[in-house]
Amino acid sequence: MKQPVDIGSMPLAGPSKDGKVVFFDFDGNDGSKHRFKVSYEAVPSIVELLIKSAEMAAQLRGDSALASGQKVSATAFKASSFVVALTPDMERVAILFEAAGRQRVGVELSPSQCTEFLAVVQRELARISFPPTDSNAN
Repeated sequence: MKQPVDIGSMPLAGPSKDGKVVFFDFDGNDGSKHRFKVSYEAVPSIVELLIKSAEMAAQLRGDSALASGQKVSATAFKASSFVVALTPDMERVAILFEAAGRQRVGVELSPSQCTEFLAVVQRELARISFPPTDSNAN
């Protein structure tokens, strides 16, 4: 395997004319230029892996703001299912989400984070107008 390239910037990215692949260019800190292409289906999993790797690197450095996701954002995917459970130490709540064709993604929350999370979800739900259904029509 070649030596890793120290990437300085990504000046260009975009789809092919037929939309089947995404091209992106990286400029190396040594002045080198690199072009890559990837199928459009693979882009979300690549981005997810890069974000997870950045978060792990932040945790190793002790950067709690980045480790908690405050400085990193990702594309949201529609969850097809989720599981909520206590962590093995019984001190945190784990929420695992699955989305069609995606790797399972999860978070662990402290009790106070759960309370805050639920309050935010309830506030956002109040902004949605739900159509009536048989179960809530009365």
